[in-house]
Order: sequence, then structure tokens, then C-alpha cells
Amino acid sequence: MKSKKINASFLLDALTLFGLILTLILLFLPFIINQHQQYQDELDIAEMNRILLISLNRFNYRELKEGVEITNFTVKYNNEKICAIEKRTKKSHCIQKQ
Repeated sequence: MKSKKINASFLLDALTLFGLILTLILLFLPFIINQHQQYQDELDIAEMNRILLISLNRFNYRELKEGVEITNFTVKYNNEKICAIEKRTKKSHCIQKQ
């Protein structure tokens, strides 16, 4: 009889632990997904800044006003700002002229 009580106790402990782990995962999973999305957005902005710097070093303003394509980005310049636009997602990042 004694061994049956111990087995039931292990089963109850296992179910309790499983419930606790499941609760923690469900609580922290949205937070982790949100942090990953913010990190991805920061990487996209860094990539656009890199493309803007490359285009400013390689092309003159006349070419930039017409629009320049670098990999999967389009770089355009007007009198106020220079913008990098990603073709696939249509995300853009602009730098104001000073």
C-alpha cells in the first residue's frame, strides 16, 4: 500500500510542475515575441542607415534625386531629406537635411 501512495504523489507533483511550467511559458512567450520584433526593427533601421551611408559616399545628389537602387532598397533624395525604402516590406527610414 505504501508504494502506491508514493507513485500517486509523484504523479501529482509531475502534473503540478507541468502546470507551473505551462503557466510560465504562456506568461513570458508574448514578452519574448515582442522583444524579438523590436530587435528585428532595430536591425532593419541599422541596415537602412548602412545603405544611406553607402549611397551618400558613392553617388552624387543628382543621381540620388532620380533614385538609386541598392540590393533590395531604393534611396531617394529631395531638398529636405534622404530616404531608404525597402522594396519588399515598404519600410522606410529617412534622415533630415541639416
